[in-house]
This record gives sequence, structure tokens and C-alpha cells, in this order.
Amino acid sequence: MVNITLVGAEGPEGPEEATFLALVDSGAERVLAAPGIARQIRVTPDRDHPTPLKIGGETRLVHPADVTLRLAPEPGMPGVEWRAEVGFFNEWTSAPWQVLLGQVGFFDQFTVSFSRHALQLAIEDVEAFDQRHSTR
Repeated sequence: MVNITLVGAEGPEGPEEATFLALVDSGAERVLAAPGIARQIRVTPDRDHPTPLKIGGETRLVHPADVTLRLAPEPGMPGVEWRAEVGFFNEWTSAPWQVLLGQVGFFDQFTVSFSRHALQLAIEDVEAFDQRHSTR
């Protein structure tokens, strides 16, 4: 799990943003979030284009919204930002995280490595893998 900041609409004192605990999930198709997050950062998910996803054996609908995401290495440190389509659920079952970082919107932006031995997660620039393993 990592902390991720979602940045939404411009408010009276700047953009509305909030930081949440996110599960890095290589099995998730896309970036997904709890509906309360959309309200908190003042983005309006597109109700006219629901996307059905199979999750936990059942089909659930998510509604997309373009959001800026920020991943910071440590609190108070500058992070890397990118835009992605986030699918917001209509309802959220209790989980210790409020965001799932999946294939489209996260894994397609970074090189992500898991180490069971070290119990660590490494998130690098998307070209890091190619640079390390290039045969040229």
C-alpha cells in the first residue's frame, strides 16, 4: 500500500485535493476509488458512461472522471503527478484502502517491482525496466 493524493476541481483556495491509502493491485484493470473521494475533491464522475467491471466475482459499475494523481516518496517531499481516468464506485464496501491502483492509469505509467523477500515495493519511471534490461 502507498499514499496517493488525488487532485480535483479548483476551489476558492486552490485545487481540492486529499491523500488516501491506496492498494497497488496488479490484478485490477484500472484505477478505482470510493465515491466519497469524488465528492471530497469536487470531481463529477460521468454518470452517462458507466463501465461494468468484474470484481470479486460480481459485476459492479464505476463512473469515470479525469483526475490528477500525485505519488510522493515521503510526506512533504515533491512527488510525481500524472492524469488518469479514475473509476468511482457508487458504493464502497469497507476496506482499509480507498483507492486501487491498477493496470490502466498506474502500471502503464511506472515500472513497478515487488520484493517478497524484502517486503518492499519499488515504483520507478516507466523506462527504468528497459534501461536496466536493454540488450543493446
